[in-house]
Amino acid sequence: MYLFTRTATFKPERAVDAAAWAVDIAAQVSSITGLEVRTWSVLYGAPLNTVTWSCSVESHAEMGAAGEKLQADPGYLARIPESAELFDGAPSDALTQVLATVGEGGHTGGFASVVSAQCAGGRMAAAAEWGLDTFQHVGAVTGLDGAFGRGMYGPWATLGWISLADSLDQVDAAEAAMAGDASYIDRIDRGGDLFVPGSAQSRLSQRIG
Repeated sequence: MYLFTRTATFKPERAVDAAAWAVDIAAQVSSITGLEVRTWSVLYGAPLNTVTWSCSVESHAEMGAAGEKLQADPGYLARIPESAELFDGAPSDALTQVLATVGEGGHTGGFASVVSAQCAGGRMAAAAEWGLDTFQHVGAVTGLDGAFGRGMYGPWATLGWISLADSLDQVDAAEAAMAGDASYIDRIDRGGDLFVPGSAQSRLSQRIG
């Protein structure tokens, strides 16, 4: 399974209109392609007014078929020029191969905590093993659903961790649980030399559609 994401940034003066458009276009794309497209607004860890669309697909071929459906739909194509008035620059796309999940599965959550980091040279296997172990431990400690995967494109050998929460209270509770767990802190310390220094990023997003 893969997680496709497209990220764009609102023009500050058009943020309200852009947010409404982002939710509406996601519903339209879902209707055309049959994929469940979700819309997220980044709260922390990325430029202000950043929005991300996400959906799960089984393969590159399924993603390609969805793209063909969109390109053949006049209604969708008519909406694309509107984005130039609402967003700054071109969006960026990413495709992540999901390697493991925790929780019941299928849970979308109201908030998504996303961490990514690039494996150091010659440490990819060790980093992936550490990443999976840490991911499963965090799921057990916090009780939150989540996914662990590797980026297929962009910076080479990048791993990502996603935790899904229903509320900010759950986000706070998860942070407190991890901060109070000595085993988690030890795991983080042991992962220090497995990744490219300065490559780790963390963000929190809220689902808006």
